[in-house]
Amino acid sequence: MWQMACTGRAWCDLVSYDDRLPEPLRYHVKRIERDDARIAELEEQVAEFLAEVDATLQRLQIVAGGPAALRVHAKSQLEISL
Repeated sequence: MWQMACTGRAWCDLVSYDDRLPEPLRYHVKRIERDDARIAELEEQVAEFLAEVDATLQRLQIVAGGPAALRVHAKSQLEISL
């Protein structure tokens, strides 16, 4: 789904090939249709994940003695969350 969100495509083909399988099973194609509702869910989850990454990086900057401005900002955010 994510590649369709990035490219704007209406569908994509999932292709599987394994030459170790018997001939009739070696090649398989499944068409996946775009699901805008699922893409919206994924986008929300990605935004939440990136917010968590930003918060973690800020906490690491405090521990590692990063830039003073970032330490002050991150410390105030940490105090708010406690």
